[in-house]
Amino acid sequence: MVQLRTYRLTRNFAIASAGIVLLAAVTLGYMSRTMAVEQLRLLAEQNNQSLTHAFANGVWQRFAAFVGSAHRLPADDIRAHPQRMELQQTIQTLMAGT
Repeated sequence: MVQLRTYRLTRNFAIASAGIVLLAAVTLGYMSRTMAVEQLRLLAEQNNQSLTHAFANGVWQRFAAFVGSAHRLPADDIRAHPQRMELQQTIQTLMAGT
């Protein structure tokens, strides 16, 4: 006598569905993390740009002439220049607490 096995459609459907749901969850989790990291990177980059602009605006007007002419001076003269020392102190003051 031939014994007929019944096909367990419900069980196979549940296993396939669980695999698909797991694959979708992993894919969505990876995409979400990737997007979050990219957004954090962009935010940090924008903050760095804003800080740089504010820093340059606070220093540039007083030291533009010195910075513009410094490339013509020898390194030892730049190190001994009084405006370089003043620039260094200004930068240290602006950077304090950051």
